[in-house]
Amino acid sequence: MSPEPAPERDDARDANGLSGIPHLKTDGSNWPVFKTRLAWALDARDLHGHLTGEDPRPVDPLADWRAGTAPPPSLAESADAQLLLAQGEVLPLPSKDKKIDEKHALDYRAWRKKEAKARDLLARLVPDSVLRRMKRNGDSVADMWIWICSEFEDKTPLVQSNMLERFQTTRCSEHGDVSKHLDTLGEMVEELSAIGVEVSDQDYCAQILKSVPSQYADFLSGMMNAGRLLGTFITPDQAIQYLKQEYERKRLPSRGAAKPKVSKDDRDAAYFAEDGCRRFPGRSRDSASDRPAGPKKELTC
Repeated sequence: MSPEPAPERDDARDANGLSGIPHLKTDGSNWPVFKTRLAWALDARDLHGHLTGEDPRPVDPLADWRAGTAPPPSLAESADAQLLLAQGEVLPLPSKDKKIDEKHALDYRAWRKKEAKARDLLARLVPDSVLRRMKRNGDSVADMWIWICSEFEDKTPLVQSNMLERFQTTRCSEHGDVSKHLDTLGEMVEELSAIGVEVSDQDYCAQILKSVPSQYADFLSGMMNAGRLLGTFITPDQAIQYLKQEYERKRLPSRGAAKPKVSKDDRDAAYFAEDGCRRFPGRSRDSASDRPAGPKKELTC
């Protein structure tokens, strides 16, 4: 019995190449980057016109004839055809117009195939709640996209403001992990960039300076002042590198650390034990009681 194939992972169903496109978050916090990457992905697949409405559904050239309100295009100037139409007659379709109808059918099938691909890609990348509402607000991909844009464009300024405020008010406690704090700031800068807010190097360095403990802020200020005197300016990446090195240096044990104090009795005991080992090799320091007694010397006063 052959083993069952492994289930296809959601992010590996790459027939449409969706792995590099982020899913739209319900709160719209990643709307700018989602909008850009979706547009690029559709453009790479020749589907971007379905999103923008630049590639609309092909118009049926025989729609009026099918509705019985106009003669076939090739008979549009025929007075007899107009008379028969006015009398309610159903005009047959000439062979010339049949070719037009066949071409339209091919064009429509090609358009519908691309429309279905664009709709499927869009539906896979939005939350279920957004999917249900966008279906109610449009039939074509272009109509759905117009509704999505109107829904999330208004949320962007609020999301940007909240995230920027969080970045500017983040602080590292006096005895906190400076290295981890700097990594958190870097992640926030990337998140801000993803929603359309670019943090300048000057603002980034200023936030680093005011968010770290005072001893590290003084250290970085000294580095910055020295750089200005030399006509160079420290970048955020350099500031982070210097602070992390300083943080790791402070965590190392000091070379001049005091050695543990030893009492006089302990020093004497250690001395005699060591002396016994030198005089009686092969015996342990604790076996001094087993030493052979030597000849006694007489003491004279």
